[in-house]
Amino acid sequence: MNNPNLEYVTFARHGECDDGGNLNDWGVSQIEDLGRQLEPLLHGGTVRIISSTAPRATQSAEILSRVFAAPVESYRFLWSGPSSPFWSEYDLKAAADLVCQSTASRVIMITHKEYVLELPHWFGENMLGEGRYPSADLPHGGAVVIDCKKRDYKKLTPEV
Repeated sequence: MNNPNLEYVTFARHGECDDGGNLNDWGVSQIEDLGRQLEPLLHGGTVRIISSTAPRATQSAEILSRVFAAPVESYRFLWSGPSSPFWSEYDLKAAADLVCQSTASRVIMITHKEYVLELPHWFGENMLGEGRYPSADLPHGGAVVIDCKKRDYKKLTPEV
């Protein structure tokens, strides 16, 4: 792993969306709740927020950016799933590399079901040398937070 200062990595699924692909009111509430849950865990370090370019993901990331006063970086290959125009670019290694190349001590990645299903386990196995992190079928607004120093994780689900 390139960043020895990396303490926490959060892989989060965007909030629920409408038929047009934008966050609906429930999705906004889910992400606001996720921000409240993440704030005490990630407080005290530099935060980097990475998102797919899908509107529902960037809108989710923008809500978290207000919580952590961090800009949002968007990458099209993080937009996964059958509705994605970039589905052929799905790449777990490239996603993990974005996390590891960061100089921030806390990284939040907002993406889609396919990435949050596989990436926590893939990241743990390939970047931390441990395969004990879960494949996470998370609900909208859910997240897996990996503590890279303690080699532990926590699943967060919306409480709204």
